[in-house]
Amino acid sequence: MQQLAHKAESISGVKQSGNAIITAFVYFHNPYFADRWDNEFYKEMFEDVWRLVANKLPNVFS
Repeated sequence: MQQLAHKAESISGVKQSGNAIITAFVYFHNPYFADRWDNEFYKEMFEDVWRLVANKLPNVFS
């Protein structure tokens, strides 16, 4: 997973957000994981993804 995170950072140009980028696509788009989304660990991961979307990604596309 860490190798994918580094690759995501390399492609996106958004440093220290690779894990959030990968998490967005692995866990939070796939209904297979829906029963786990209430888990406290997933809530923390979701917050990381949300911070990425809310704060960093708009800068990538501008």
